[in-house]
Amino acid sequence: MPDWSYHTLFKPFLMRIPAKTAKRLTLAAVSMLGSLPGGGKIIDLMGHMRPAAELKFAAHNIDFPSRVGLGSGISSDAASLNAFGRFGFGFLEIGPVTVEPIEETKLERDFEKEAISRDDRPANSGLDSFVKNELPSSKTAIPLLIRIAHPTGSSCEKACIELERFRTALPEWTHALVIDTRFALPEWSEAETKNYFQNVSQLNMPIILAIAPDSNAEFVQQLITAVAEFKFMGISISGGIRDSSTGLRIFGRSTFDSTLAMLRTLRNSLPETLIIAGDGVIEPVDALKLLDTGTDLISIYSGIVFSGPGLAKRINESYSNALAQRRQTPSEIDRSPYSIRSVLNSGWLGFALVGFGLMITGASAITVALTTVILPYDEKFLGLTRDTLAHLNPQLLPFLSHDRVTYAGAGTSCGLLFLALSYFGSRRGMDWAFKAARLSCAFGFISFLLFLGFRYLDPLHAFVTLLLVPFFVWGCVKPPQAKPMCSSNLHNSAAWKKSLIGQCLFVGIGAGLILAGLTICKVGTSTVFVNEDLMFMNTTAETLLCHNDHLLPAIAHDRAGFGGTLVTAGISVLLTALHGFRQGEGWIWWMLLIAGLPGFVSTLGIHFAIGYTSFIHLLPAYIAFIMFSCGLVLSYSYLCTEPGADTSSNPPFSTL
Repeated sequence: MPDWSYHTLFKPFLMRIPAKTAKRLTLAAVSMLGSLPGGGKIIDLMGHMRPAAELKFAAHNIDFPSRVGLGSGISSDAASLNAFGRFGFGFLEIGPVTVEPIEETKLERDFEKEAISRDDRPANSGLDSFVKNELPSSKTAIPLLIRIAHPTGSSCEKACIELERFRTALPEWTHALVIDTRFALPEWSEAETKNYFQNVSQLNMPIILAIAPDSNAEFVQQLITAVAEFKFMGISISGGIRDSSTGLRIFGRSTFDSTLAMLRTLRNSLPETLIIAGDGVIEPVDALKLLDTGTDLISIYSGIVFSGPGLAKRINESYSNALAQRRQTPSEIDRSPYSIRSVLNSGWLGFALVGFGLMITGASAITVALTTVILPYDEKFLGLTRDTLAHLNPQLLPFLSHDRVTYAGAGTSCGLLFLALSYFGSRRGMDWAFKAARLSCAFGFISFLLFLGFRYLDPLHAFVTLLLVPFFVWGCVKPPQAKPMCSSNLHNSAAWKKSLIGQCLFVGIGAGLILAGLTICKVGTSTVFVNEDLMFMNTTAETLLCHNDHLLPAIAHDRAGFGGTLVTAGISVLLTALHGFRQGEGWIWWMLLIAGLPGFVSTLGIHFAIGYTSFIHLLPAYIAFIMFSCGLVLSYSYLCTEPGADTSSNPPFSTL
């Protein structure tokens, strides 16, 4: 459920149904995906959200893959934890959990104010159910924080007894225990609070105290004293703000300023203590402000609902961008080695040459297809001349021209895609671009073997394939040194939201090209024609076969080759749409535009030129062109003009 699908397909539906139902459906879907064999790989493919290695953070012998974590109140079971672990989070917090179950009676969302309202009590299924249904059976790869709570009205004595229940029920491998102080603790005396923390310190677990952003100064000071005295691992600013008029807890954008103020207070009093903050983080800029103010880790909750499941990824990439700006100088950015050794080690150049070769081949093939249509070796294989083919069926040569022009146009598009992915992507250390070029190139070469299905080995096709294979191998054995993905996107701007629709459209185009290509490959190696083809030529496959038994294999070669080229282009477009859309990456927009034009112009142009204008036959091309045009329009501002950049005099992370 990446942002491009969440905002365009799912969120419009989820925001129209009750909050509890929306939460249940969403978590059920995430849980199902997490429990499927290969579900994690699907998430990786769709979202590409894993944090870069440079974002690792260590504290108290715990390694966090990134500084962004999932706040409590989101995950529902072990399977959903497995899925959320692929969303770019550096830690996962589950709970709150109490010894006895507490029913949730109120859960509402306000999408305009970006706020969640819920009960001012720790609603959960109880400790026994939590251990059985929500807690993983073994230690998780990502640090797991378990939040426990004592309901309002619990005495200090009862809370201390419950601590023992938690100690025996929770696994020893728990990375840290988060004590939710919102409910019972503010009612106790200072002596009772100290006695409780004395018992907490004996649990032999890393302890984090969770404090609400609206806690009063006296209670805050008690927690600061407890952290220092008992050497607790850290303190977490989380839990929302209590609305005195409704008695509900409010989570969302309106709580951010209180979180920021509380962070300043705690950091001044506890300069060396681990601090987690995150209430009110809706956009990447919010997280960077907290990091700039002094938080060590970010815990997001309401932002997942309003900004989407890709928020952690966006924060990670914005943080990487801030780090890159700090450590790089212009000379380091612009320096490009051109020694022979450097060039030979530049595998991106191999893929770029494959693309350049396909562009030259495609342009040459279009020239032939629009003039002589067939080459001498075609005539030799068929045993028929061009004039004889025209005599057999007046529409045969136009049909062959239509096949070869569309095939060549798709090949030219592939060449442009490979060239751009290599030069603008792989050369700059973008691992996704390297993988996109490698996978699509690999399929393109493998599709050459389709000739086994129609028994016609095109000499020119074979020559070009053999000529380009060494460059493909060069690109594969010399992969680029992957660099962390960076993004300048800080805000949930209108341009960002529109780009998600554009991104969704290009995902659809990529998937559609793959499906269409596979279908055409199947047709090319079996029936060769579709009904519209035969209607255009006013003949049957049997009639053509009666004229010459080599005619169908020659036609099938073009058809299957076109199908294979469509799949090749589809893989590049799909992976670019899934992994490459980032603010300011204008080359993505221009690549999609320039690479798409040869395919659409050749396909639609040749059909109208020869009069093959069947609406049903061209309907997929019409739909794809509309999606292509709309996708470019909607994504232009985000990709090309970097809208929504912070314009304040003191931008976030200025003191990094």
